[in-house]
Amino acid sequence: MKPNTIRKIFIALIIFLPVQYGIVGIVSHFQSEPWPAFVFPGFKNVFVFDDLFVLNQVYFEIEGEEVEPVRIRPRHMFYDMPVSKINGFMRKVFPDQDHINNFDSSTTNWLYQRASEVTQQDVELLNIVRVREFTRLQDGELKTDSSHVDQTIELRRLAYE
Repeated sequence: MKPNTIRKIFIALIIFLPVQYGIVGIVSHFQSEPWPAFVFPGFKNVFVFDDLFVLNQVYFEIEGEEVEPVRIRPRHMFYDMPVSKINGFMRKVFPDQDHINNFDSSTTNWLYQRASEVTQQDVELLNIVRVREFTRLQDGELKTDSSHVDQTIELRRLAYE
């Protein structure tokens, strides 16, 4: 290959990648965020076995005085964060009980306040629940066969400082 050909390919890629990210920004402003062609997402949450799909899901389980426990997705809890960042954020910030126990009271209280804001109820208990859901493709749509709680992390409410 000639040096000019290599230079042209390099210049084309230098132009294409920023344009691609610009298009993603524009499209994500109007719809859910698409993935660029050269940037692949980490498919760490979906495993496929023939017609069985295993999905690793994370929920905030919120319990109040007057109602049954409610499970909400992290994207609703952190509604001001881009959807594409939430799975990584949850893995990094809420990995296990030991990490959660090191939160200071302002962090824990903020999470309780956010949960109260999202559910519009007083929150007595806030847990992070990691669930493995087993689904099958039936009649063109995914239907849940069963689910199994892998981990429950309790966010203990600390006294205000």
